[in-house]
Amino acid sequence: MAPDATSDTEVELLVRSGLANSATATARAEDWLVALRGLNNRDKVVIVLRFLFGLSQYEVADWLGVTRTRVFQMEQRALGRLRNRNTEIFL
Repeated sequence: MAPDATSDTEVELLVRSGLANSATATARAEDWLVALRGLNNRDKVVIVLRFLFGLSQYEVADWLGVTRTRVFQMEQRALGRLRNRNTEIFL
């Protein structure tokens, strides 16, 4: 199991590494980081692993050491918050 990313710096590193092969990586990383503001760090990690890295809920659950149901709950809560803020990157 990988360590839990708990700081903004660790979340930023996840985002930047997930976009490393993109020609517009810096701009996209900034878009992601702005979009994720206001979420707690665990929710940020779930969103990044699910939608940037493309991991399944089961893989994210294993990575975080929680159940798949808990990942689903965190993902739904985070997506709801992003939708409420009209964050287009995830809509």
